[in-house]
Amino acid sequence: MKISHVLFLFAALVIASCGKKKVQLKANPEKYALTHPDSVNKKVIESYSGTIPCADCEGIKTTLNFYADNTFLMEDIYLGKNSTPFRSTGHYNIERGYGKDNNASLFVLNDSIPEKKKFYVRYSAKPNRLFMLDRDAKPIQSKMEFVLKRLE
Repeated sequence: MKISHVLFLFAALVIASCGKKKVQLKANPEKYALTHPDSVNKKVIESYSGTIPCADCEGIKTTLNFYADNTFLMEDIYLGKNSTPFRSTGHYNIERGYGKDNNASLFVLNDSIPEKKKFYVRYSAKPNRLFMLDRDAKPIQSKMEFVLKRLE
């Protein structure tokens, strides 16, 4: 009889403790879609991703999101080195036409901060690719590809 009382008391304690226990899930946002640090509710209008060449690592896995409010979020992961993502945010604008392609789109990131400007071009003949440009908005002369592909 005493054993049944002890078992009953033990079961009651287990059940009571389960009701009070809080479980906190730790999400790892780097494993999922990029979320803009300012707001989770920002509307992504385009996303691009790819691995670009790196002088002292295996490559730079780059993901770039453009939002409807003319902001962007870029994440760079240096493969074979530090696995900590480098994130940058800012504003962008799009200029129509580039070189001989009047229908190309020139994406200017951080257009108001000269030392942080980055340039990408989307040619009309290759609408699902962004080609990285140098600091002077000129094509990068290399046998390697500096290209991000649009995510569907």
